[in-house]
Amino acid sequence: MKIRSPRTVAARDAGVCTRRAAAADGEGSTNSAWDPERAASRASEPAASPNIVFTAGADGEIRALVDMPAAPDNPLPDMAQGRRLDEIFTPAVARTLQDNVRRVLRSRQISSAKLRLDGPQKEYEFIFIAQGRDSVIIVARDVTVTEGRISELEKLAYYDAVTGLPNREWLLAQLRESIERLALSGGRAAIICLDIGQLDVVENASSRACRDGVLRELAERLQSGLRGANQVGEHDDERFSAVARTDFRVFTVLLPSIETGEDAAGVSARLVESLERPIENDGRASTVTVSAGIALYPQDGGSGEELFTSAVTAMHDAKSSITQQQKFHSGTVRMRALERQDLELELRAALENGEFTLTYMPIVASDNRKIFAAEALLRWPKPLFHARPIDEIVAVAEYTGLILPIGEWVFDRVCAQLDEWCRLGRAPSKIAVNVSAQEFARANLVERTRSILGRLSIDPARIIIEITEKILFRDSMDDFAVCRRLRELGVSVSVDDFGTGVCSFDHLSRSPVDSVKIHPSIVARSSDSGPGRAACAAITAMAHTLGMSVIAERVESEDQVQVLAEIGCDYLQGFALAQPMDPSELARLIESGSES
Repeated sequence: MKIRSPRTVAARDAGVCTRRAAAADGEGSTNSAWDPERAASRASEPAASPNIVFTAGADGEIRALVDMPAAPDNPLPDMAQGRRLDEIFTPAVARTLQDNVRRVLRSRQISSAKLRLDGPQKEYEFIFIAQGRDSVIIVARDVTVTEGRISELEKLAYYDAVTGLPNREWLLAQLRESIERLALSGGRAAIICLDIGQLDVVENASSRACRDGVLRELAERLQSGLRGANQVGEHDDERFSAVARTDFRVFTVLLPSIETGEDAAGVSARLVESLERPIENDGRASTVTVSAGIALYPQDGGSGEELFTSAVTAMHDAKSSITQQQKFHSGTVRMRALERQDLELELRAALENGEFTLTYMPIVASDNRKIFAAEALLRWPKPLFHARPIDEIVAVAEYTGLILPIGEWVFDRVCAQLDEWCRLGRAPSKIAVNVSAQEFARANLVERTRSILGRLSIDPARIIIEITEKILFRDSMDDFAVCRRLRELGVSVSVDDFGTGVCSFDHLSRSPVDSVKIHPSIVARSSDSGPGRAACAAITAMAHTLGMSVIAERVESEDQVQVLAEIGCDYLQGFALAQPMDPSELARLIESGSES
């Protein structure tokens, strides 16, 4: 995409008008007599200072000086007849001037170029008009003041004063240009609108200046998270993007060339995650929530305005959703409808026919490697895969609401299995169950948990509910209402994949959480002597200070086991210690004396 300033089109049109007017006067006609004095007089009328008028040939030699301002207005005191352009101007300027001279001699049409003269640091506009077969008259006028004023007006009209980003008008101009190109090439584009929540909380907690600082940081994160964002000049249309602040709390991103809607969804998810990371500003850690709406060209709009409106509509849908942070416009089909319906039918049938199974991943104590707990892992029926990625299956389960009955089946089955183990005397101390965002927000999670535990006479202290950082962050907006009620029920709450998400130290310190599980990407670097080990040690020390226990997941080497034990990590989980196993295998392992 060629990122241009908003005045580009207007300037281009003005240039056309200027050339037409010049042709009407006879200046651009090869058959008209050229009057240098008349030209100099006309060219000098709008200038802020006297113009330089001279003629030059295709060889770069100055043929004649028509008009030259006296000192101190003359930026080129060495200019004289017979000298060459490259003897007076810098190599880059001389090359541009000579290229334009040759082009005008070939085309016999007026040309112009704006160049900055290095010595006085002034911007000049050079106008080239053919004169005879081998001579071009060049009028150079000082436009420094004019350009400065235009630049200031452009900033006022097209740029946001707080973030420095372009505004809605600028973005729509870029969008219209992209759609014109895509209509010819048959390409696809995407618009992502990002609504920033909690800005009023930031302002109330600190000040408007603090809020503006947060907005500036968000703008910087967006630009750094996109390739070539808002770069000026000629760019590869396939690679570059644009970002603008289109409303008080809305940023909009233009992806001018994508392959599929999934590509846009991937970029959107990455940007949302980046924006929701805590922001250190004015001595405070601030956090925001982000809702994203995505619209695709051409299915969601044939014009820039239509596409932008579709993205805004999708953003409001995501904002009103309890569980989905980003949504496509209703006209966008992420999967073909028949495929999605078929997969939904397969999921329903698998649930009704009891085709789902559970395996259990042991969690062991770091000091003696005895089993402390086990995490229940859902195994999807193999026939469902058929080259479908698990993310697609989960997306359909969440989209259709099937994740709720599937989650209820998992919890019911775990409790039933725990009851069976307890009656045989072979139960682990605790069982961990993952809860999806939709279950946490929409289902009556606390009542459901109480009902199942009561029906099977399961001690709530044996259950660990695992949630993600994002779920905890959302719950923090309601003063951790769901987490607190789970704790009051006697159930433990653990934060899964901790260390790379949106939760700040402040959120964690106020939460009723019992434990954290260090993210696998951090655990993978724990055996390094540098930052990896330090990160694990820092998370462990922080959690212990808050009275929480620490679990390292996906531990895959003996070196990692040793290091994590040394830094005080309480529990370990991973292939280096045990693989997922069925209930009978886990029972035999516990019976053999591996339980703590």
